[in-house]
Amino acid sequence: MSRPQLLPESPSEQDTAKFLRRFSELVAVGQSASYLRHAAGLIDELIDRVRQTEALLHQQTADNADNLALRRRAEAEAMAARQELAPHAEALADLQDKFVCAQHSFAVERADLTGRIARAESRLAEADAELRRLRARLAAIGPTHVIVPMQTLRLLQTQLAALAGEFQRGGDLVSVAMCEVSICVIDQTLAAEPGRRSTATSA
Repeated sequence: MSRPQLLPESPSEQDTAKFLRRFSELVAVGQSASYLRHAAGLIDELIDRVRQTEALLHQQTADNADNLALRRRAEAEAMAARQELAPHAEALADLQDKFVCAQHSFAVERADLTGRIARAESRLAEADAELRRLRARLAAIGPTHVIVPMQTLRLLQTQLAALAGEFQRGGDLVSVAMCEVSICVIDQTLAAEPGRRSTATSA
């Protein structure tokens, strides 16, 4: 049984370029030598281009790896930021709800206060009108009259009746007559102003 024949290793590009240059030196002259040297130069140029391409590819691969790492880091930071902001977003939503409720309550309270102010102003206007009317009545009474509450007149009437009784028992008829006249005047005054709390009588 024959042993398998081992194939020789393929020469590298640099070895091929060196071989072509040595072979061109052996040929020395003619176009063949020029072709060989030109082929060796092309091989060297291709080797440089391949090296540059490999370097660029390596750099691009490294950049892509860095970009991927940066992207993953940015995504992780964004996820952490979203998780950190989630409670704040919930708190903000809660504050917004409370603000809407407070705004509604303020509107209701403002409407109620506006109504109260309107009613108070109406009552104030009525009181002012009543005050002007009373002032007009007081001005019409003049300096010869005084304002006396009706309760005071009734009390005075009771006291005059008691005095008249005392004068009657003492035989002072003139004083009795004066008391009765005063009682009669008070009766007439009370009968003339039945609905008022105070009245005018001659001074």
